[in-house]
Amino acid sequence: MQLQLNRMEAKLDELLVLKGIVGELTEAKRLERHKERVRKAEVRQAARAERDATSLPLADNIFKGDSRLVPHFKKWALKGMEFGRNNQPEKLANYVCWQWNCATFLRKPITFSGGYFQYWIGSKSGRMHTTPFELMHLSKKSKMILRNDGEHADFRERKWWEWGYHVWMHVFKEMQRLPGYCDLPERFLRCCKLLAGGDGMYEVYTDLYFDPCEDLPQLNRMLRKVGPDLCSMWAACCRGLRRRDKDDTDVK
Repeated sequence: MQLQLNRMEAKLDELLVLKGIVGELTEAKRLERHKERVRKAEVRQAARAERDATSLPLADNIFKGDSRLVPHFKKWALKGMEFGRNNQPEKLANYVCWQWNCATFLRKPITFSGGYFQYWIGSKSGRMHTTPFELMHLSKKSKMILRNDGEHADFRERKWWEWGYHVWMHVFKEMQRLPGYCDLPERFLRCCKLLAGGDGMYEVYTDLYFDPCEDLPQLNRMLRKVGPDLCSMWAACCRGLRRRDKDDTDVK
């Protein structure tokens, strides 16, 4: 009987020792995780401080021209040439939209929540709710056909054409100045020009250039041919606007 008690006491001592070891390991792991959380928080804070130091105050009209963006246009154009050589116009649209929307200003020009985009309309008015259709004319229709003058007016007055002129076209012009531009694939150049609207001067048919302000029959004729590419670029823009503040150039 005494022998059994001694064995039980020995086992209990072993379990207590093991419990102490497990407790020490658990505490060490907890401290390690805590240190890692603190380190990541410090990294994020430093990155945020660095970004804020170089970020621009947001103008009341985000779709107007902004001379402060000129240095950014040149940097984005260099990245654009990489996408161009790989014939990836959608990736460039995604990248430029993310850079403009998430990495340039102190606050996002366009946010997304509750299934809607909200674009900045000034410090007094805040933000305006909108949809991809209202912003760009992007919809899930299989064909892009404008049925009447009202739809034509809506199409040519979409805010994204202004962005195409004041942001996208400036990036594209910077690319045109870089070596190798003339060797970029035809589809890449076509998609880039279409996103710029009438300023892109893309010749869809002989002497007929894509322009949202073209008369309705001719515009519909062009949309039947280039509508899929235009919608693909708009969809890439939407993905870029919705991306989180993480620089990930491996985008769709």
